[in-house]
Amino acid sequence: MRVKLNKAVKMFFGNSSLEMVYFEAIANALDADATKINIEISINSSSQPETLRIKIEDNGAGFTDDRFKKFCNLFDVDETSHKGLGRLVYLHYFENVNVLSIFNETSKREFIFTEDFGEDDYTIDSIEKAENGTTLMMSNYILSKIAKHEYIQVKYLKNRILEEFYSRLYLLKKAKKEINISIKSTIEGYEASELLSTDDMLELEEVKLDKSLSLIDTFTLYYSIEEVINEPPSIITAISVDNRTQKIDIISPENLPMGYKMVFLLYSDWFIGKVDATRQVLTISDHEKQSVQKIFREKVATLINEKIPKIVERNKETKEILTNNFPHLSGYFNEDDIGYISQNEVLKKAQDKFFTAQRKILGANKLSEEQYEEAIELSARALTEYILF
Repeated sequence: MRVKLNKAVKMFFGNSSLEMVYFEAIANALDADATKINIEISINSSSQPETLRIKIEDNGAGFTDDRFKKFCNLFDVDETSHKGLGRLVYLHYFENVNVLSIFNETSKREFIFTEDFGEDDYTIDSIEKAENGTTLMMSNYILSKIAKHEYIQVKYLKNRILEEFYSRLYLLKKAKKEINISIKSTIEGYEASELLSTDDMLELEEVKLDKSLSLIDTFTLYYSIEEVINEPPSIITAISVDNRTQKIDIISPENLPMGYKMVFLLYSDWFIGKVDATRQVLTISDHEKQSVQKIFREKVATLINEKIPKIVERNKETKEILTNNFPHLSGYFNEDDIGYISQNEVLKKAQDKFFTAQRKILGANKLSEEQYEEAIELSARALTEYILF
């Protein structure tokens, strides 16, 4: 890997977050068919970020010759779902990543991944038969501080790992593969731990959507709407892109039904490869994203209305309130949005439609009878708005 790694790190991961270190290590472990992943975090004090250590172990296939060769060459991937860059994020946060890997049960490879790393910088030894696996020990934290304390909190990390890999972990669960991800921390002497297991994941229902963005690729939705007691409402709405999830906003927090935990995951071959090299940004146009969002929201709304009938009544009441408070926008509200996006956004969309209609009339050189009637109506609406506000 004789390239300027320091420049590559800054170029691709300058806007990354520390949680991406965990994501990349977990993705690599799952690629290596690991079923157990252990994450250990230690830090003397939040005011001493240089003492941060992260150890990540897995029982995957290990750094075989083929896997090590790919590691040594950026962009060397077998399929479009892999980017060949993720490991660079380690060097954005840590000066050293010590790697110990057992493969083929009798071989041990060791190397230190740094900005000066080269394909010959490793040792390999024969050992007595042992379980395959890889251990990453990250040390010498580079940055002056940890941006968010949550990045080293086990409960937060469990939720974020679940969000990031829900689509992949669920498919593994369906394939009867049990995956366990253990997260432990020692922060200022206090210990905490969490376990994420595919056994604990919700069973999802499957439904085919009758809409798509191409004639070939179809959309499949996996979902769960579960009533809970004494738990805050929660929702995951995401599309599955290259074995990761990309969050798509479908329901604003203010509209979450109380007493329900919901998961909605949208799968399609159409999404393959449609994410940047860092897996942080979807590489689809705004129009395509809006189309996906519209198709996604329509189906989610239908399912929620079926499973939670009281939502239908709530949305009717919301529409009545909006119409009573903003009568000049009556008829411009998108009913499919009410109860799902924020009221401010519903109002903005209606206001934009109202302005568009006004501009169309004002820009006409000559009004037809129909346009004249519309002009009278728009004038009445404008007067109503003036009187109200």
